[in-house]
Amino acid sequence: MKFCPKCKREYENISSVCDVDGSRLSLPDLYNMIGTVLAGKYRIDALLGTGGMGAVYEALHTDIDRRVAVKLLHPHFTVSNPAIAKNFKREARAAGRINHPNAISVTDFGVTENGLSFMVMELLDGQTLEREIQRNGRLPLKRVLHIAKQACDALTVAHSQSVIHRDLKPANIILLEQPQMDMVKVVDFGIAKLKDEGSLISSVIGTPRYSSPEQFRAGGHIDARSDIYSLAIIVYEMLAGQTPFDGRSLEELITRQLTEKPRPLCEIAPDIPERVDLVIQRALEKDPKDRPQTIADFYNELEAASDAPTVQTSLILVAPAGCEVYIDDERRGSIGGSGRLVIRGIGNGKHTMRVSLKGLTDWEHPFVATGKDIKITARLKGGPSPLREPSAIGSFTLVPNADGNLISDRTIASVIPEVKTGVVTGNGNGNGNGNGNGHEVKKYPVSQVISKPKFERNGNHDKRMVVIPSGSFMMGSTDGNPDERPVHQIFISEFLMDPVPVTNADFATFIAATNYKTYAEREGDENTWRTFYDEGRDNYPVVWVNWLDASEYARWAGKRLPTEAEWEYAARGGLDSKRYPWGDELDPTKANYNHRRNPWMVWSVEVALKSLKAVRSFEPNNYSLYDMAGNVWEWCSDWYSRNYYASSPQHDPKGPEKGPGRVLRGGSWSNTDVRVAYRLNSGPDYRNLYVGFRCAKDIS
Repeated sequence: MKFCPKCKREYENISSVCDVDGSRLSLPDLYNMIGTVLAGKYRIDALLGTGGMGAVYEALHTDIDRRVAVKLLHPHFTVSNPAIAKNFKREARAAGRINHPNAISVTDFGVTENGLSFMVMELLDGQTLEREIQRNGRLPLKRVLHIAKQACDALTVAHSQSVIHRDLKPANIILLEQPQMDMVKVVDFGIAKLKDEGSLISSVIGTPRYSSPEQFRAGGHIDARSDIYSLAIIVYEMLAGQTPFDGRSLEELITRQLTEKPRPLCEIAPDIPERVDLVIQRALEKDPKDRPQTIADFYNELEAASDAPTVQTSLILVAPAGCEVYIDDERRGSIGGSGRLVIRGIGNGKHTMRVSLKGLTDWEHPFVATGKDIKITARLKGGPSPLREPSAIGSFTLVPNADGNLISDRTIASVIPEVKTGVVTGNGNGNGNGNGNGHEVKKYPVSQVISKPKFERNGNHDKRMVVIPSGSFMMGSTDGNPDERPVHQIFISEFLMDPVPVTNADFATFIAATNYKTYAEREGDENTWRTFYDEGRDNYPVVWVNWLDASEYARWAGKRLPTEAEWEYAARGGLDSKRYPWGDELDPTKANYNHRRNPWMVWSVEVALKSLKAVRSFEPNNYSLYDMAGNVWEWCSDWYSRNYYASSPQHDPKGPEKGPGRVLRGGSWSNTDVRVAYRLNSGPDYRNLYVGFRCAKDIS
């Protein structure tokens, strides 16, 4: 949650500027610095972010009326750990040596009268390369070269000033908002080493997924070639959408970094020239002497290799005449009387084909283009789409009955005369408001004629999960945020859902069975899920788990994360068009949320431990699901798109193919808005003390 320091209005974390007065939004100020003036000239205005060592604020240099960023070292480090204070000053010195447009500019450093160390930097408006990869997956080769060139230029200057970064990663590369091409800034020289300060000996620092092998070796010598290795991993990730090395534990990751060769890029991204792959493979050699010897050499080799000619693929599609053909949602033609279509010039890599014919369900098929000709036969299933709009009086639509089977609306009208299905049926002699026999038809949503959910069915399903019956509902909200519109009808097939979020006890069982380490544990977070698992908290929802952790748990449990549409359908519990799982009015007796609307609520471990509630602390909704509003945000499987509702499929939508983050639903103990239609998104690696999850499962 963010707030405006001027008007105190609350916003979700995805917002950055106040809609009322244009002020930059602030996180809750843990150190009570907003409004103070440092060194007589830096007025602190908003908290931008926090970390284990301190915080970064936006400030105004009052003498020259310039917005700047001020990085503060946590006060207790100055007294309790002088070495950290010394490193903080080293960071300022290291960054201060580098004068280049692609490196963060540090303009001042100081210590206040009460011992608070601070560093003043240029204020950047943009997003991290990490976020960009999470949102888009693989990046085009041309764009990767443009980003890599600027990073290499900044590092060339750093190395010439005897500064080794030692913690290069996508999170430390900022992409500034520019009209056309990306403008890169390399940031965070927090563990940079200055050669003139003594021997460059490894102490296992940096981020393991991007660290060089010599950083893991005791006594390993660190020089500029360590940065080359780390940058090569970043380039690999930009091109492949994944890093070359990973592991279920820190030990496994380090072992792979030290002993394994990376998977060839051509196996993941066939469109990448082989010569580019070879350059990256050489930069990832375990022995520094086998890599390019300067960062400039690495980029020059990369650029030269990218000029290799690109091979394209031709495809022959066999499908019924009249079909419209799309590749990656771009129309590529239609099928003629021959029943075939030849498509040329397909770029190598992963694609999705969609074949559409009026009256039939679209057929989708993923394929990989490798430069060789491909022949694909589209196999469309007959019959109308379940939610096809009728074209004339007497046509029919398939809708779910109480057993989850699809039947026509005519059958429903004859079996349950009180239900209006939204289609005029009968022989045309009715009055348009009835069933064709002159009888008045009452208007009830289809979801209200579906049976109540069951906890087991024929003894074949997981008895701890709830059977959510199939049905249709109106997804979204007319009076909520723009990304909740347009309101649209969705059909959801029957599925299973956990009645409560995954608890600490559930997650502990998973950890014990698999020895899995969460990303917070791997990356050395000050807090992990264990922080919130005190004695007597078995039945509290697990928190501080990211989307990747949640997905891994679901896979182990033989389940999956629910789709966003499934989540909203289940949360509504048959109460279509209502704001909350229980009705239209907020009620603090129904859910655990920030009903006092306190924007100054401090997010700390202590507050979270007091604010979180055990599962089943409130009454369930009509589908026997607990905590579908408040307590913890819950991860969904979908990527997020602000405009997805405008083009969403009507039958079991799975979300867009990519987006800025994964969807979170339900709100939490810290939120004031816990509506069933409210949407939030965060990167898959995001974790916090108000984020948890529950699982779903298909019914075979």
